[in-house]
Amino acid sequence: MSNSGGIGRRTHAPSLDSEAGLRAAYDALGSELYRMTYRALNDDGLAEEAVQETFLRAWRAADRYDPKRSSLRTW
Repeated sequence: MSNSGGIGRRTHAPSLDSEAGLRAAYDALGSELYRMTYRALNDDGLAEEAVQETFLRAWRAADRYDPKRSSLRTW
């Protein structure tokens, strides 16, 4: 997956507390996260559920994300 959107970079991370920011994060990282969870779980439904739960938790914890400390990918 390419990182052309800057999501993995510390200075260009979207704000997760907005719908647009969360959508940008999902567009940039959702496929990669799905592939990793599918390889680990070997079940399409469980992988989709894990990705959904991950982004839901990220949205709920958006106030704790500091792009100066880590990239969105590693957070």
